[in-house]
Amino acid sequence: MEPNTEPHHDTHESDNSHDHDHEDHDHGKGIIGRLMHFLSLGHTHEHHHEYDLKKNSKEGIKALKISFLGLMITAVFQFFIVLYTGSVALLADTVHNFSDALTAIPLWIAYRLNLKQKSKKYPYGYGRVEDMAGLFIILMIALSAVVVFWESIRRLYNPVEIDHLGILALSGIIGFLGNEIVAKYRIGVGKKIGSEALVADGMHARTDGLTSLAVIVGAFGAYIGFPILDPIVGIIIGFMILMILKDTTSTLWFRLMDRADLQLIEKIEKISMNYEGVAKIHDIKTRSSGQSLFAELHIIMNREYTIEESHEITSNLRAGLQSEIQNLVEVTVYPIPCGH
Repeated sequence: MEPNTEPHHDTHESDNSHDHDHEDHDHGKGIIGRLMHFLSLGHTHEHHHEYDLKKNSKEGIKALKISFLGLMITAVFQFFIVLYTGSVALLADTVHNFSDALTAIPLWIAYRLNLKQKSKKYPYGYGRVEDMAGLFIILMIALSAVVVFWESIRRLYNPVEIDHLGILALSGIIGFLGNEIVAKYRIGVGKKIGSEALVADGMHARTDGLTSLAVIVGAFGAYIGFPILDPIVGIIIGFMILMILKDTTSTLWFRLMDRADLQLIEKIEKISMNYEGVAKIHDIKTRSSGQSLFAELHIIMNREYTIEESHEITSNLRAGLQSEIQNLVEVTVYPIPCGH
């Protein structure tokens, strides 16, 4: 019997294992250069997987800037109406909008860190910071629910007379529309770039939109002589926020615990089996870190392949998986020779 020359642990490097440690190109030291860099108008790198991660992070930063501006305009508009009407309900809604705008800060920091190169200390990059920002956003959603329940229950026992009903209703409508537009925008971009933290931030904006609905209902209840409608609807909205909190928390918890994505595993297996030289696949594992996905798998190959041929097959497989699966930045393939 000829000695087995096949590798039992072929190279485990992914396509982005080649040198990515170069520094970002200089964007200029002047005002124009700094402005272009701030607005993410500078050029991007052509290395495919690093390019995608940086491009996605810049798109996330852009979404945060635009939505932050939208929420601040909404909150400032409502603040001036609070000064005019003295409405406590609208004041609470305005504070919610300001807090929602400020949740963009930790997420912006996370995206900025994603633009940094991986290092020996952080070989997987800085994606976990993005997930940690998602935890902060979840806490803000929980806080919104607590405030809504507190205000609603307090008003059940201590009704507050509401005036300037038309202006209050208009402000509530603007608050709802402003938050819902931001929510749809953040959620859409978050799903596009694979950022669950940005999706969670969009859900946070949606919860603040729901509190704006309470302002509208409160104004309507006062108009028809049924002011208790305000706290009743507030409690209902509080439970709706809790449902949003449950779904958002579950999604982020699964990511932090590296729960297996069965659909992704099935897709990896289906793609891999289409490659010549791959006889069987097992032990597929995946994990996520922020936007980035990592995968490893064992492939059974015919032992008659040479080392060079085995290396070519695994390299082609890695490249194919990374081109087919969004945000898959690293794939480790273990080739195992079979006896027939």
